[in-house]
Amino acid sequence: MDDASQNLRTPANFMKDDDVSQECKNMISSLPSEKDFTGRKLYSYQGSWYYPNTLQAILNFQTHFQARDSDIILASLPKSGTTWLKALAFAVVHRNNLSQECENLISSLPSEKDFMGKNLYSYQGSWYYPSTLQAILNFQKHFRARDSDIILASFPKSGTTWLKALVFAVVHRNKYAPNLVSHPLLSDNPHNLVRFIELDLYVKNQRPDLEELPSPRLFATHMPFQTLHDSLRDSPCKVVYMCRNIKDVLVSRVYSLGPFDDQVLRYWKESLVNSNPVLFMRYEEMIEKPEVQVMRLADFLGCSFTEEEKQSGTVEKILELCSFGNLSNLETNKTGTSVCGVAPHAFFRRGGVGDWKNHLTHEMARKLDEMVEKKLGDNGEDVHFVVLSPRSNLVRQSGQEDWDFGEFL
Repeated sequence: MDDASQNLRTPANFMKDDDVSQECKNMISSLPSEKDFTGRKLYSYQGSWYYPNTLQAILNFQTHFQARDSDIILASLPKSGTTWLKALAFAVVHRNNLSQECENLISSLPSEKDFMGKNLYSYQGSWYYPSTLQAILNFQKHFRARDSDIILASFPKSGTTWLKALVFAVVHRNKYAPNLVSHPLLSDNPHNLVRFIELDLYVKNQRPDLEELPSPRLFATHMPFQTLHDSLRDSPCKVVYMCRNIKDVLVSRVYSLGPFDDQVLRYWKESLVNSNPVLFMRYEEMIEKPEVQVMRLADFLGCSFTEEEKQSGTVEKILELCSFGNLSNLETNKTGTSVCGVAPHAFFRRGGVGDWKNHLTHEMARKLDEMVEKKLGDNGEDVHFVVLSPRSNLVRQSGQEDWDFGEFL
């Protein structure tokens, strides 16, 4: 018997009669019947012909289905364009996927267009696309922080990928030994291992199932602290903020997602007052003294390196695992798409500290510094240094290992 004949003789689930209630059997006994071309019985019910299992499903539907006013039902005869209709209806209905609450909020917000002509809306100190605004509202309404949560915050293009990789490796070093053979970072992008709140988790689901995640849960965000704070108000969970020289951020081609200085200043102040535990880190200091900064990071996260780990080179192994040279050359970071919808290779850009000098004139840099100085005002010399300092001594002394950090975005 050939495959085609065998397929005709093998009934699909809806053609079977193995899951039929007594009620359905009683009804079938009273219905007109015919045989299909394979010899299986069909029964006439309310103007159409059905197999027993399909009749059972119809009875279940008629008994239990409760319609909502907003429901949409697509009806057709078989082979009449059903698949196409489903695809079109889904695309049309979900083209915005915004709640009425979000629509109302957007109507009250200042708006601008990005460089591609798409609308951005100003909310709590930053500019967002509508879908991101919806995700932020979802987060603010439904997120429940655990005391052990760790949230990695940054402005875009400020070393987010590197920070994600380092924190994942540091926190999980007892579960996954930092090596170049079998670590999760060798087979998965850092953005898949530490997922964005407003660009991933709450975009795809109004209430993502986060309760099943083991502690400590790791999340990431580009939101300013004031947007994050309400959801963390009653929790001592830890926040790590990565800051980078504004001129290098600029030449990494960030558009209309600011204001940069407001975000940096708020996280800086929070790191001083400690209403939520906030660790403020500088990209340039991470490049200059990576071992010192990784140990500082581990201390803050409550998983300090032991003397034995320091002596055995665990810190150095983590830095090697998370280096630009290693991660950017992995196949998983060259192909496909990350969970937040961006090609993995887009998160790695060769440039490094001070690359702005290759793109900005002296006059452009001077004006940018003046703008930021004016914005920061009387907040102390430390924060001016944090945002503007070019950090001159970034080449490690000869005789020490030369880590290849490149530039993480």
